[in-house]
Amino acid sequence: MEFSSLSTDIGKVYASTESGGQEISFQLLRENNFDINTILKTIPIKLSPKERKYYLFTKIRQYVDNPYKDVYCSNPEKTEDTNK
Repeated sequence: MEFSSLSTDIGKVYASTESGGQEISFQLLRENNFDINTILKTIPIKLSPKERKYYLFTKIRQYVDNPYKDVYCSNPEKTEDTNK
């Protein structure tokens, strides 16, 4: 699958099953009057349980860019040590 978007079509994503193939579009937003200059509301992040942190560290960390590995997939054992 290949995905693309255009700055002129805010809220719309184009997808094709092969490179250069016929694209279909998906509307991601309910309304087309989206203001790109407005800051979006965010959902507060809840702390992950220990099992989730271990899963992120052992299974997902290898796929995360270096500057973000310790932010999103830190070693849960080191995190516990710093909290004591």
